[in-house]
Amino acid sequence: MSFKVLFIVPHHFFGIDKELGMNQKGPPLGIAYLNSYVKRNGIISRIFDLRAYKRPLVSLRESLREYRPDLIGINIHCTSEMEDGARIAEEIKGAGYEIPIVVGGSHPSALPEDTLDRYKSIDYVVFGEGEITLMELINALREGDENLTGINGLAYRGTEGIRRNPPRELISDIDILPMPDFTGFPFERYKPHYFKGIEIPVITARGCPNRCVFCYQPMGHNVRVRSYQYVVEEIERDIRDYRATQIFFADDTLTIDPEYTIRLFTEIKRRGLNKVRYIASTRIDRVNRDMLRAMKEANVFSIVYGAESGNQMILNGIRKGFTLEQTEQAIRWTKEAGIKVDTNFILGLPYENEETIRQTLDFIMKLNPDFLNLAILAPFPQTEVYEWAKKGIGGLRLRSDSYSATGRIVGNTLELEGVDRARLEYYQTIGYVRFYLRPSRIRNLFYKVDFYTLFRYGLHLVANQIRKIINRF
Repeated sequence: MSFKVLFIVPHHFFGIDKELGMNQKGPPLGIAYLNSYVKRNGIISRIFDLRAYKRPLVSLRESLREYRPDLIGINIHCTSEMEDGARIAEEIKGAGYEIPIVVGGSHPSALPEDTLDRYKSIDYVVFGEGEITLMELINALREGDENLTGINGLAYRGTEGIRRNPPRELISDIDILPMPDFTGFPFERYKPHYFKGIEIPVITARGCPNRCVFCYQPMGHNVRVRSYQYVVEEIERDIRDYRATQIFFADDTLTIDPEYTIRLFTEIKRRGLNKVRYIASTRIDRVNRDMLRAMKEANVFSIVYGAESGNQMILNGIRKGFTLEQTEQAIRWTKEAGIKVDTNFILGLPYENEETIRQTLDFIMKLNPDFLNLAILAPFPQTEVYEWAKKGIGGLRLRSDSYSATGRIVGNTLELEGVDRARLEYYQTIGYVRFYLRPSRIRNLFYKVDFYTLFRYGLHLVANQIRKIINRF
């Protein structure tokens, strides 16, 4: 008996992406992995990315009538998307479709019981690594088996209320997973907000060994690495089959093993795959000159570093495990290698005050990276920062429990005892203005963003700030 699954990427009805006008990006990797895994097990599957449609709910209803799935899976990438996903589930059930709905992703993995309790239209939560759990759920539904107690990694409504099964053991050898299948993603409809072309995400490993206080890690802290040959084969396929012009390494820490990293990028160059460009993201203390040289020869365009703060005490408090001197060194080495430097900094960290914030803004100017992402701390569920904010530790103060407001760019869930939200946003604006309103940095922006996109997001940001000012009166 055939069984059909519809994977849905939610449109952003609420939260930061709606405020920024950022609804059309690129394909999420998690759904692509699930798509390939269920297909390998004989399941018919289709992907429907609502972000790519002007009338998403109308388009969804048309797809449901035509496709008639047996199960709907909704991808909830992060907390700010939870209410978007829930609205999709409500629309489906409200339209009379009695199709079981399962959600997965970082937020449902952090709060599976809360997700089912808050959102009655959601039937199941797959928490943690999803491939095997989802397939076992599909088999149970296909066979009419109502006993779900043996499916680890699943939360659901049982006869006695909400039940959360034990967590599933992580897949130790992730090379057993098929390559992610991006078939069905509407690449022609995407308008990436930072790149002119087709970008495909790739990972070399799952898990992150670091324990930053603001990060939730559903894939665990045990790093499981793919063979670099398999990764390169996947990149080759992405370029050939999906016409990728940019590969984004979505690893938490790409360069955790220097020898592996050098082998990976040497192989990319050897196979002639350095005609497309690459974006990487890693830690300050996980790069060296030899590695950077190999990355440059493979056509790595930029590396994103989580520098976070310009004050050593603040860095120590969030357990980053590196020094300001190491930050300066990594950025200097990266520039010397001819690779663009992209940096992430966070304002409003625990024990921060206006003086440490100003130190961070000055440090940014001293480093002079090519690109800057300046966020305000967001308290994601199941992180230490979230628990600290509830208790007022580190001067953190929760302003809202709205999931859609939990955004690092223009969210409004957190402030400091001595620095209120308006002041944090003031420093964020000042930081961006100081950094980007220089001829060299304006020019750099056009490496990442076309003029129309830049203008559109700028307009949304200005409108959002005006709206906030009006709401204060």
